[in-house]
Amino acid sequence: MSLNLKSGGIKINRETVNTIMGFPMGKEKIKYIKRVQTNNPTIISWRNQFHRYKNSKETNIRVTEVVNVILDNGNTDRMFLLNFFVVLSSCLCLPGSGVACQKILSFIPDFDDDIKKLDWCSYLLDCLKDSKKKWNKYDTSGANYYCGPVTFLSLLYVEAILKQQKKNRQEGPAIEYWNSDLLYEVQKADRMLNEGYD
Repeated sequence: MSLNLKSGGIKINRETVNTIMGFPMGKEKIKYIKRVQTNNPTIISWRNQFHRYKNSKETNIRVTEVVNVILDNGNTDRMFLLNFFVVLSSCLCLPGSGVACQKILSFIPDFDDDIKKLDWCSYLLDCLKDSKKKWNKYDTSGANYYCGPVTFLSLLYVEAILKQQKKNRQEGPAIEYWNSDLLYEVQKADRMLNEGYD
């Protein structure tokens, strides 16, 4: 897989995801599913912590609600881990309309709580492939926006610009050191380089 730019393609693989996001490349693959299994006991248990959804057919729990539960509980138990996985997946792997991505919970029954054993890099790649298939860049209805790992793609792009400008990158995952000021500087340099204006 690659990100194709005017200046050429940027190869995307597990190692690239690890370099950009710092995600573990464990041996245990996260089973990517396309639809939430509503009868899954882990998902039912997870949804029950949101009182307004207990006896409701409504399943669109917002990411902000999950974050609030994490902050309110202050626990570091299994439910915290499930909530963390949902927030991570919702914000960095499959962002969209602010609805919590519950798909990640379908693989949890087989999981023994060691995050580093999981192959988060391949999971992000699976999310990237699926979101690319779903995206119709030719849709002119105005409802066409990309719902995929945008943070990863943005950081991958700015890292490529750094490389193109022959600037040294900092040590560690890119997500740890990039901030809005650095992004602005790279954006400005990229415009000058590619479009000839400042």
